[in-house]
Amino acid sequence: MIVSILVPIYNVECYIERCVRSLFEQTYPDIEYIFVDDCSPDHSIDILLRVLDKYPNRRNQVRIIKHDKNRGLAAARNTAVDNCQSEFLIHVDSDDYLKPNAVELLVEKQKESDADIVSGQAILHNKTSLSMMERPQYINKKDFVADMIKPSLHHTIWGRLIRTSLYKDNHIQAKEGVNIGEDLQVMSQLSYFANKVESVWSVIYHYENSNPNSYMNISSQKKMERSLQDTKSMEIVRDFFKSQKEDEFFDLTEKYLTHYYLDLLHNYALHNEKDNFNIIKSKFLHLKESNRIIRKTIQRFATNFYAHKYWARLHSES
Repeated sequence: MIVSILVPIYNVECYIERCVRSLFEQTYPDIEYIFVDDCSPDHSIDILLRVLDKYPNRRNQVRIIKHDKNRGLAAARNTAVDNCQSEFLIHVDSDDYLKPNAVELLVEKQKESDADIVSGQAILHNKTSLSMMERPQYINKKDFVADMIKPSLHHTIWGRLIRTSLYKDNHIQAKEGVNIGEDLQVMSQLSYFANKVESVWSVIYHYENSNPNSYMNISSQKKMERSLQDTKSMEIVRDFFKSQKEDEFFDLTEKYLTHYYLDLLHNYALHNEKDNFNIIKSKFLHLKESNRIIRKTIQRFATNFYAHKYWARLHSES
């Protein structure tokens, strides 16, 4: 069985060598490597090619696809999937890296279980510490789908062996331009269409959380944009489950959107962005979770526009 490893590349010259060495040194032999160059402005691709020269046995397994302009992480992931011809794929971020037997362990579990998605365990690398990022074993698919909807790191797409037909048969893509929460968009849908999911208990993935250029490490000035993109991703998931007439999962997304909208309202009020505030307020008031007390609080936001006074009152009243 051939497995494709899909890697988006943008501005990772400090990390790419470690990443690609871990990919080329996999104990599993039958791998297709698809790297998507999203017009990286640094030397990431040069480093990739230099390292590839040291692994001549992998050369014919490597494809590098270049975007004609920078389109963002979601588009890079979509391009990689569109060009994948193998039965299974694995996403790896270019500042992360795999354990040497990662692909082998995932494939063994898939062959044993015939699962559509096999997840591995990961280690989180912060600037000064390491910690486990455990992915649980789910009793049933319903629990798996619910956990993929939850705003947490459980729904990250990397470090999983995924049946490619889940993407292609169900026309699943991340929304181009929504580059934060794209894992949430995609994993929620993949998990819904999967017939069986499994996990391995071994650590297979190292997740780098100290890269200042990653989407997860943005400046304080961009935190509002991150919050907005997270909200857009949850709206995409909400609309998907609405189209599937899955009321339980739809209600769950609306519950999470309540918190996303309140966070945006808070930030827009603090920054006196009245137009954006009114757009989110209108969306918020259509949610089931928007009860009478919270509605009154939002009206106070709109009338007084002093978020620091009424944010505390929101929590005390609700």
